[in-house]
Amino acid sequence: MRIKFALWILLISTISCAGPYLRNDDGTKVNLGIHSEFEVILYGEGQSNFSWGLSQPTTFIELQQPVGKIHKDSLMEYIFTFKATAEGMEILRMEYSNGVENIDDYELFISVGTLGTIL
Repeated sequence: MRIKFALWILLISTISCAGPYLRNDDGTKVNLGIHSEFEVILYGEGQSNFSWGLSQPTTFIELQQPVGKIHKDSLMEYIFTFKATAEGMEILRMEYSNGVENIDDYELFISVGTLGTIL
């Protein structure tokens, strides 16, 4: 019985779906299982040279292409889908930039695998 329970806990910790994470989730700690997918949805001005994007490469999560862009009234909705690819911890950093100037940022503290539930 204990073995079945331990296997169930292991399965739940390695396969999960999270999000979507929105603007008000900035600074949130996210625990994921390996191979889990999650979304980040951010908004920007619809008629602007600025757009949301990664501010640095990631190691343990992978951006799935393409990034969704949907016009909603005067706003642009950016939908980023990520997949956890390996166990580890990192900060997902995103910025609202025109390539020269950064006027906003967004962070999630990502923990992939069982290591995150211990720390």
